[in-house]
Formats: sequence, structure tokens, C-alpha cells
Amino acid sequence: MMKLASSQDFETVAVARWGATTLSRQLMGSVTYRLINMASTPAVWVIDPRIRSHDVLVTLVGAQVGHRVMEYTLRHFAHLKESRFTFFHVIPAPPPQIWSYEFIKNEKSFEEQWEKIRRWLDDKTDKVIQIAEKGRQRLIKKGIPEKNITLKLKHQEKGIARDILKEIETGNYGIILIGRKGSKKIRKFQLGSKANKLLYTAHTLITCIIR
Repeated sequence: MMKLASSQDFETVAVARWGATTLSRQLMGSVTYRLINMASTPAVWVIDPRIRSHDVLVTLVGAQVGHRVMEYTLRHFAHLKESRFTFFHVIPAPPPQIWSYEFIKNEKSFEEQWEKIRRWLDDKTDKVIQIAEKGRQRLIKKGIPEKNITLKLKHQEKGIARDILKEIETGNYGIILIGRKGSKKIRKFQLGSKANKLLYTAHTLITCIIR
């Protein structure tokens, strides 16, 4: 399958979630699993039967992967003129190196630490907003009604993957796009933890894993 895709320069491979031997057990088929975890695989659509709708959830997990996901969305889904497009970003909790309890000695030092956190969050969020705004403008130019395009920013609650799953459950989406992993520099795992959790948990939709 990959030999054919490479020889014909296919950008996307579409596969069912289950194979003939795994359908009754609701497990992911071995072919699908192997395709997703190949480093050279182009974008993969994992199709789960009984798709809910043609509404699209575009997950913007971070700036680097967000650009790739947005470009793919514009190339392959802008023809869905009646669909609802939601750009969704979970604002992550600050990492430990941003918030340092050991440096908090008094009210002034507390305010300094909080200012560091605020700058970090603003920087991460502003980059995603810029990606979303450019994507919104380009979708409008392609004929998507402005009222059908929404940006949702939510602070992390249970975890980024679980917060995305909650949005899927409540939003009646039929298509979700997510990057294979947050950074191309991460070589240890072919599939990032967030994409992996969504792939195994989200059902009755098309899960698009973008390289």
C-alpha cells in the first residue's frame, strides 16, 4: 500500500478503523495501526462507520503542528461549503520551569512569577490565534460562510486529549484533524500521545492524522 502511495505521490491514505478480523471486537486493525506509525506515511484518514456529520474540528495543539494542520484543512476540506469549521485550541497548563515555587518569597516575587506565566500563555495563544485568523480569511475566500467558522480557546481542564474528546462529544463533529505529533523534532515516537489517545477513543467520525 505504501509502495503504491509513494510511486503515485499520494498525499493521503484512507483506511477503515477495523479489519475483517477485528470488527466484532471493535479493535483497530493491524494494517491501520502500522500505517499510522510509519514515519514515511502521508496523511491518514481513519474512517469509523456511521459518520455523524460533515462538520470539521480543526485542532490547533501548537504553532508548529498548527500550520501543517491548517494548510491540510484548506487544501482538502474547503469544498464543504455548508459545513461548520471549528478551530479548537486547548491552552496548556504552564510547565514546571515556568512556575517555580522556590522563587516565591513574598508578594512581589509571586507577582513576578505570575507575570512570567501570563507572558508564556499569551505567547502560545497569540500564535494559535494568528494561524486561526489566517485560516479563517482563506476559508472565507474559498466560499465558506463566515458564520460557519469559529475559534474556540479553552484552558486545559482534564488534559489536552481529553478536553478535545469532550468537544467532540458535545459538538457533533464528523471530521477531526490533528497533527501526528506536536513537533517534527520528536523522533522517538511516530505518533504523539495526544493523537494516539484521540485515535483510539474518538468514534463515528473521520480522524485525520496529519504528518
